Amino acid sequence: VHINMGVLKNAMGNPKESEEHFKTALRNHSLNPNCYYYYAVFLEKHFRTVEALDLVEQGMKISPNFAQFYELYSRLKSVSAANMKNID
Repeated sequence: VHINMGVLKNAMGNPKESEEHFKTALRNHSLNPNCYYYYAVFLEKHFRTVEALDLVEQGMKISPNFAQFYELYSRLKSVSAANMKNID
């Protein structure tokens, strides 16, 4: 329920409230890979790449067969590499 509320609140333009729902979902269901995935997607949309990568890596340890992690991880690593290039 908290994951769905997080997605909904973000779509409604309430990112602060959305993030609280994602944090609650993660706190209450830390073995559910969806908690990590959807929170990481939220962070990605808000340009918080480093935090999103951390969540994806944690999720991959819990559920290495969760296929969506690998696509998201690849996308986040590409953004991270591009950002590092722009800093130089």
